[in-house]
Amino acid sequence: MFKSTLRRNYRHLRDSLPDDKRLRAENIIAERVISTPEFTNCDTLFTFISTKSEVSTTPIVSKALELNKKLAVPLVTGKHDMCFIYIDSPEELKEGKFGIPEPEYREDRIAFPDDKSLMLVPGLAFDADMNRLGYGGGFYDKYLSNYEDTFTIGICFHIQYTQVHLPHDPTDIPVKMFITENMIKRS
Repeated sequence: MFKSTLRRNYRHLRDSLPDDKRLRAENIIAERVISTPEFTNCDTLFTFISTKSEVSTTPIVSKALELNKKLAVPLVTGKHDMCFIYIDSPEELKEGKFGIPEPEYREDRIAFPDDKSLMLVPGLAFDADMNRLGYGGGFYDKYLSNYEDTFTIGICFHIQYTQVHLPHDPTDIPVKMFITENMIKRS
């Protein structure tokens, strides 16, 4: 099956989750992320800002700020390029590429992951081998190719998990952990 068909199918599954199940799942996923030693021990949380029917990152971002962790969010800078920018509050974000909230570019605020960083990675689906079906732009795979030691957690609803191997290319970078409302899986 082509990636575009899989993306459409998984997006439809995610979009069709009833609100009560979505909210319950999001709360469980947030608690699971916050309870990981990687979150507890990180100094900087690199995170996407959820939109539409994605698992909400809002409670995770709020907890990180409450714990005085640094927060870095992605900014699209080119066709397949992005960087992460430190922000002090989600109120700094404005609608950017693809309708995703983004920070303003400031060279003095560019963040680079290190061994005390944790990165939350979005995806339309994840498989048992930790492969991720992204949105097709290659932004995270390209970025992470320079930071493969960064601890990454994919978050998604359980209906976005499959035991069937997702198609992936040699340049696709698997996550080190993914979390759903029903499971936590580590590589």
